[in-house]
Amino acid sequence: MSNSRFYLSCPYSEKDECKELGGRWDNIERKWFVPEDANRDDFKQWWPGNVSDINDFLGN
Repeated sequence: MSNSRFYLSCPYSEKDECKELGGRWDNIERKWFVPEDANRDDFKQWWPGNVSDINDFLGN
């Protein structure tokens, strides 16, 4: 299991939409995350509030 998961701020009311896009649930952290094989931009509406550019966040 990777320690570099990109966790989302997805409310319960939107969990089905996140799941349809391929989001996964981490039962230990109790948060949705973007799997490594998915496009993080597809989940932009749930990015944590302090992330405005994924490349800056990842240090690219």
